[in-house]
Amino acid sequence: MSPFETCFKSSAVMLLLDFKSGAIVKANEAAIKFYGYTYDELCGMNISDITVYNSCVNLLNFNLKEVSSQHRIKDSSIRDIKIYNSIIQYDYKEINWAIIQDVSKEIRLKNKLKIFFRIVDDSDAMISISDMDRKITFLNKKMRKTYSIAEKANLSNFEIQDFYNNKGKIVSKLNITETKKRDFWKGENEMQNFDGTKIHVIQSGIVIKDITGSPEFTCITSIDISEKIEGELNSIKSEELYKSLFDTMNGFAYCKIIYENFKASDLEFIKVNKAFELQIGYKNIVGKRLSEIAPTFLEKEINLFSRCAYVANSGVSEIFETYAESVGLWLSISIQSLAKDHFILSFEVINDRKEKEKLIEGLLYRYHSLLEIASDGIHVLDKKGKIIEANESFCKMLGYSKNEIQLLNISDWDINWPKEELLKRISETISLKSIFQTKHIRKDGTVIDVEINAIGIHLDNKDYLYASARDITLRKENEKKIIESNFLLKKLNADLESFAFIASHDLKAPLNNVNGFLKLLNNKKENLSEDNKEVYLKYIQKSIDQMNILTTELLQYSRMGNNKDEFSKVNINEVMNSLKLTLAEPIQYNNAYICYTELPTIFANKTLIHELFMNLLNNALKYHDNKKQLEIEVGYTEQVNTHQFYIRDNGLGIASENLEKIFIMFKRLHTQSEYMGTGIGLALCKRIVESHEGKIWVESELGKGSTFYFTIRKLGHWGNHTTLQN
Repeated sequence: MSPFETCFKSSAVMLLLDFKSGAIVKANEAAIKFYGYTYDELCGMNISDITVYNSCVNLLNFNLKEVSSQHRIKDSSIRDIKIYNSIIQYDYKEINWAIIQDVSKEIRLKNKLKIFFRIVDDSDAMISISDMDRKITFLNKKMRKTYSIAEKANLSNFEIQDFYNNKGKIVSKLNITETKKRDFWKGENEMQNFDGTKIHVIQSGIVIKDITGSPEFTCITSIDISEKIEGELNSIKSEELYKSLFDTMNGFAYCKIIYENFKASDLEFIKVNKAFELQIGYKNIVGKRLSEIAPTFLEKEINLFSRCAYVANSGVSEIFETYAESVGLWLSISIQSLAKDHFILSFEVINDRKEKEKLIEGLLYRYHSLLEIASDGIHVLDKKGKIIEANESFCKMLGYSKNEIQLLNISDWDINWPKEELLKRISETISLKSIFQTKHIRKDGTVIDVEINAIGIHLDNKDYLYASARDITLRKENEKKIIESNFLLKKLNADLESFAFIASHDLKAPLNNVNGFLKLLNNKKENLSEDNKEVYLKYIQKSIDQMNILTTELLQYSRMGNNKDEFSKVNINEVMNSLKLTLAEPIQYNNAYICYTELPTIFANKTLIHELFMNLLNNALKYHDNKKQLEIEVGYTEQVNTHQFYIRDNGLGIASENLEKIFIMFKRLHTQSEYMGTGIGLALCKRIVESHEGKIWVESELGKGSTFYFTIRKLGHWGNHTTLQN
């Protein structure tokens, strides 16, 4: 017999496999016994038929390799195995020789050890394992926590006696010598923490041996009973105190259910304390039935009795509050079952608390009533701006329902500040009461002005902001109207002062001239020639013409605000074409060249716009240098909300210190002898532009000309003239 065949007949599980296909060619007796098949059955299979999973995919690579796998035997159970593979020559063929080792027990043992250590580590008891030299090899979580030892600490630095004040000696009621002879012992001991505090423990120990039976480790389990020991000592010392407390604690009774015809019909008092007797108003009730001491109780408090019976039978405890009509008391009752048909009944009279709750309930009702009838929007916010509570007025103010507004944050309706700034203001207002104005956006998108009166409140260890919001949109509009009225009144007063000035000065000046020359003409003592008389009459006529122009322009200025022409579409190209015809004579006289590109159609008062361009062109035609050709350019720049026009000339120009003065009524920079004028034209232009919600300004440099800019509000962006858009 060859060495291979001798080996094949050993107790090891062996299979011969086809080198290429994996078919089972031969199996030994140990394999037949292990897999549970007959020889013919097993040799009719392929290795894949019994393999659950196999790390060895390519059988050609089997060459003295150890592989872990799982095989299924005939009874369908799964075995963890290791396969040792080798290629041999058998019957003149290459055969894979597989030796199968069952390692199921070892794997199960390892898994059990893992579970064991997991359970031990999570145990509420203190567990330590040390070698026979008393060096610590393992401490569970409870032990490490008790002694403040880090999870990754080097345990080899500790010995078992480090945890005891008696160097590890067992303090036990058992015979110490006898326990040392055992592989297992238990008893009481005293451990000591590193800070010197003592821990009294119940302790058990076991010696763990190696496979030869020699001791290898010692495992000690310790349960802290310090509190129990202390409690027992205190209990022994305070028995009299306990009895005193029992009599003075809340009502307490130990009772038994009484049955009649298998139905709970009464209860018997086995033990009660003094408080119970005092609170229900009955004495000496131990051993008596409820029907004896309070016949009407079972009739009026049937719900309480049925609850007691339920607890006594089910063992399910109950705690509840009820009003005992028979004794006229509010009671907080606890019912607990200790044994079948027996229960402990304890109660506390809570009449005072119920009165306070009733008072609080009334206050809360009044609070919510006041909250709901308040015309201001009352709301409560937390520190993050989330709405906690809001009254009906606040909901209506923002246009949300009660359910909708509960989902909102202050950043959803306050548009005056970004969210970060809002949270900062909430925090500041919680610390200090504040009144301020802001803007809120309603659900429909409209914006309203509101006044907020807010104060911080600290409740249940949390900070809240209680705020009252009042819609002041109408008030703000009225304030704006008052401001505008005051402005208009001041402007009117200023105009009146200007009128008074012109009446006393500019109108008076030509009248004085006329009066002076008339006196000269009427003075008979003067021997005037006809030529002198003609000169005087010319001066008189010139003064009268000047006064006529002045009164005409004043009348035009005063009537400007009362112009009733409706706003409509005005083609500025048509306005310029008309003005070039109207101003043809001064244009020709001043040798002026006027140019303009394509100008827009705007929404405005046609008469006033015509007057505006007329005055600005006249101004350019009047103030120019006769030594060079006058050039006037009319242009346009489109803005987002306005039309912006300009009229540029190469005339005399204006000193920088006079740029603002020229729009003041009657303010002239030249004498009548230099340039005829009234000082009203540019003031009239300013008033026309402002009536179209625009502004007018000039950029100029002496000797280089001037550019007058003005804006006209676009259609759709009007404030005062919104109603005219249709």
